[in-house]
Amino acid sequence: MISVAICTFNRAGSLRRTLESLASVAPPQVGGWELLVVDNNSSDSTRAVVAEFESALPVRYVFEAEQGLSLARNRAIREFRADLLLFT
Repeated sequence: MISVAICTFNRAGSLRRTLESLASVAPPQVGGWELLVVDNNSSDSTRAVVAEFESALPVRYVFEAEQGLSLARNRAIREFRADLLLFT
């Protein structure tokens, strides 16, 4: 299984386009995958955007209150459930 982490901060529009693209491609058939969206203390609609795609993607929302890319990535490392973690 593979985990793909997207760390984001106040980029709901960009996140929506990314999730739309991912939802339009065929998922891997072997081993499975999960999409881990780490919200780095956003004040926009990031959480709602992720919720829109919960039925179309194997997506999981995680909130990281402390801002900073390294903190968000470290949170993804703590949260992922697969054998391999990829960052976007």
